[in-house]
Amino acid sequence: MRRHRAGFGRALIIGLDQYANGQHKIHQTWLDRALLGAVGRHVFVYGHEPAFETNHKDNLAFFPEDRDRFWDSLGAAGARAYFCGHDHFYNRALVRDRAGREIRQIIAGTGGGPLKAWAGSYADKRVIGEFHDEKHRGYLLVTVEGPAVTIAWKAMIEEGGGRAWRVLDRLEYSNERSVLQSKSSSYNRT
Repeated sequence: MRRHRAGFGRALIIGLDQYANGQHKIHQTWLDRALLGAVGRHVFVYGHEPAFETNHKDNLAFFPEDRDRFWDSLGAAGARAYFCGHDHFYNRALVRDRAGREIRQIIAGTGGGPLKAWAGSYADKRVIGEFHDEKHRGYLLVTVEGPAVTIAWKAMIEEGGGRAWRVLDRLEYSNERSVLQSKSSSYNRT
């Protein structure tokens, strides 16, 4: 079973294996232990599959009770974002846990395989789309400066006869304040 937990300053980074404990599942007991002591830290969790269905039917939503327990554990630990791939586009969505805490699901499947179109309808009505792009390749850059976090999606765009990396989506927040700011606050379908 491959799982990884690393701490770096104020950041706690956790990678999940979503196939070793049964397909479309995570090892919740291990995650709960890994999240101990996360209070006051920036918590970043990543896995291959989205927790909430977008384009592919095979994801953590296949087992909704387990997925909701996972999502609640992220919220209780103070996580503000869950990073994943699987679907070949970029998508940022807000999904509150059952206690009402805001967590973003950020799908960044824009680094390898052919990009895919998606109709933009979430299977779970709790999901609120904030930004979507299925036309550009890109990557995420997470910057932590003390209590402040910036999550930027940089996409390769055609510009002036060449290619350039540009930030097309940005989410900023601070652990000292409960204020989240987004540079792309509307749900964009490009």
